[in-house]
Amino acid sequence: MKPAYSVVFLTTLIGAGQGLVTSVVTTQTFAKASGIDVAASGYYGLASIAALGLLLLGLFASLFHLSHPGRGWRAIARWRTSWLSKEVMLLPVVMGLVFVYAALHFLKLDFVANLGFAQVECSLLIGWLTVAAAMLLFVATGMIYASVRFFQEWHTPLTVFNFILMGLSSGFVAGVAYSYTTGNAKIISLNVTLAILFTSLAMVTRVWTIVRNANLGPQATLRNAIGYHHPNIQQKSMGFMAGSFNTKEFFHGKHPLVLMLVKWLAVTIAFPCTLMFLAIGATMNLHDMVLFTFAFQMVGLFMERWYFLADATHIQNIYYQKVG
Repeated sequence: MKPAYSVVFLTTLIGAGQGLVTSVVTTQTFAKASGIDVAASGYYGLASIAALGLLLLGLFASLFHLSHPGRGWRAIARWRTSWLSKEVMLLPVVMGLVFVYAALHFLKLDFVANLGFAQVECSLLIGWLTVAAAMLLFVATGMIYASVRFFQEWHTPLTVFNFILMGLSSGFVAGVAYSYTTGNAKIISLNVTLAILFTSLAMVTRVWTIVRNANLGPQATLRNAIGYHHPNIQQKSMGFMAGSFNTKEFFHGKHPLVLMLVKWLAVTIAFPCTLMFLAIGATMNLHDMVLFTFAFQMVGLFMERWYFLADATHIQNIYYQKVG
């Protein structure tokens, strides 16, 4: 497929935003369970605003994918059967919940709710709802691709796991950077540990997907495509010399070496290099190194998402192999 850069930025940025807000809520849950008070540091408000910023940037990027942005709201019309519609509905829900969560902390409007069996801050309840909505959004975004059966490279549960784990990985790496504002070693260690865990898991599932896709057989051949089963069929021409929508939008047009280079650069930058820089930054207490690690990983994830889209082979391309 021809990767749309708007989709590359949309999915990567909102994934990082969902991961960051998950990091913040996880930290607040851990702090409450451990009796740690970091509210005065402004960490919850600052980090959740950053998460909202990433979500907004992703939403802005999506506008460039629409010929008529003003009609974008119509995407919700097929919400019963379309994963895209579900994504369009869930994204503003997540953004709204993140905004409320941030406002409760920034404006110091948080209060304790008595649930009968426990007393819990209202912001934490909103936070748990936000994380639940973010997980649903991860699934909806991943299923947009995993549900398309004629793209063998996408049609696997690994696609959904990759979206979830990469989003959590980048979000928790960003969470490590923000956790330094608390000045609490336990909070920092929690985020570092989870960032390493999710980045390692994301590396495993992504490499697993690459190996799986490399061993896929063709969905169709020239013989069954035209219904003629002679053993020696060659396409000499696709019937016309000019380009068309089919030849431009369903193929990336890049040399196989370019794809291979992007694939392994993306994997190397987004996972092992990120783990190495994060470990150095956390061990030596270098906040700037952690910030660099997040930016560096995002570059790798942008490349990974571009490759993910380009790697999919549309079955119609069998008819457009040669110009003649």
